Parts: sequence; C-alpha cells; structure tokens
Amino acid sequence: MNKITCIRILVALLFTMSNPIFAQWEQTNGPYGALVNSLAVSGTNLFAGTERGGVFLSTNNGKSWTQVNTGLTNAIVLSLAVSGTNLFAGTYGGGVFLSTNNGTSWTEVNTGLTNTIVRYLAVSGTNLFAGTDDGGVFRRSLSDLMIKIKITQISDVTMEEDESKEVSTEINRENLKK
Repeated sequence: MNKITCIRILVALLFTMSNPIFAQWEQTNGPYGALVNSLAVSGTNLFAGTERGGVFLSTNNGKSWTQVNTGLTNAIVLSLAVSGTNLFAGTYGGGVFLSTNNGTSWTEVNTGLTNTIVRYLAVSGTNLFAGTDDGGVFRRSLSDLMIKIKITQISDVTMEEDESKEVSTEINRENLKK
C-alpha cells in the first residue's frame, strides 16, 4: 500500500468511529411522558410543546423541566413561537394561547381564528402567523394581541375588587343581624 492509500484509510476510520473529539447529541433530562412537538427559546429559557403534557420550561439547558400550563386549557401543544418576552402556543383544537410571563399563565387569543387546530406559528415583523389544519394561514398583529391581554388583566383586577366589595357587604349585613 502506498502512503496516500494509508492516509485515506486512517481518515475514513477516524470519521466512522465513535470518537469523543467529535460533537455528539446528548439527551437532556426530559421532559418525559409526552411526545415533544416543538421547541422555542426566549433568553435563557427553553420551552418544549408536548402532545399531552402542555408546555414545559427549562432554565438550565435541559437539566430539569417544569410544566407551565396555568390557563392553558388544551394540553396538546403543536407549535411554539416567541416574540420578545411573549410566548405563543398553538394547540390541537384550542387555538392560540399567549404567555407574557414565561409560561406561568396563559390567555387564549383566538378572536377571528376560525380553525383552532394550529400546527405552525411564526412571528414576522409585527405579526403572528398561524398555520391551521385545512383552514389556511391566519395573521394577527402582535400589538392587537397585547391590547387584548391588557384589557383581560384590567378586567380580572376589576372583578376581584367588585367581589371583595360584595364579601365586605355580606359580612357587614351579618354583623347588623346580631
């Protein structure tokens, strides 16, 4: 054998052998128990959208995962998208959900969405796009979604204040009877 043939064989062996010099895939510690349909990154947060477990969050590169589903009424998450600090989840039959706090809570944002099987989400410029099952692609302005969230949050606070007034009134009436 000549030198060139020997060198070619050695190079081929190096590339075909499992060698720690070369980068390899490494399995993370979960999330387990569900098919992972999508991944998204926001800063140092890694999110996984799963088939039956909803959304999981890892803050340490996959060493541990936490389920973050409060308000997410559909646990079949097909797609995820990120815009700034906003996380969107597309679900199978539940439409689109938005979290403004890394998945701690979710709000449904489906106004105008006629097909709620959302397989794909994408952010482009100032719009969120949703690819649906046999329903085409829908577009919604990100600023419109943020306005809806703010109105919902204000409504929740107002309801809590009204409820506390009703409770106070009931307590006062009970005291008057005594």
